Amino acid sequence: LMSDFQWDVAMEEGTFQPQIPDDFTQREEPQTRPAGQQPQAQAAAPRALTDQERTQQARVKDTVAQFFQACQDRNWDQIRALRGGLDGLSAEQKTAIVAQLTGLKVAEIGEPFKTQDSEDIWHVPCQISLKAGMAPDDDEIRVRYDQAQGQFVICGGP
Repeated sequence: LMSDFQWDVAMEEGTFQPQIPDDFTQREEPQTRPAGQQPQAQAAAPRALTDQERTQQARVKDTVAQFFQACQDRNWDQIRALRGGLDGLSAEQKTAIVAQLTGLKVAEIGEPFKTQDSEDIWHVPCQISLKAGMAPDDDEIRVRYDQAQGQFVICGGP
């Protein structure tokens, strides 16, 4: 019990001096962006899509939706099928990833787009939260077409 606590005690200047490295860059807080607004660090602006690319947009968006559903269901086989590079993980690493996905909520999956910088990569804006009660954060999932698998796969994101 703190019955004799003093809130307004004068402290010496310099009592709290943060040791911030010279190369520190402050990250934008997700709560400061209005819902649906892209992060300011977005690499490049969307470019005009070809007719063929416009027909692929729905499949790309569906791939992201399937991936998020697999994450919510903790369906490791489907997660692995849609996200390459996970085959060599240990059981502990798989467990850690599944634990991180507990409480995943998808608020919105935006329209896929491409940029001049990455001709073969689709960028899909999304609003997701990884913990229950957490406000959705604007993120971007990257998707590419995998020739060997004959399907779109997740190749980057949060």
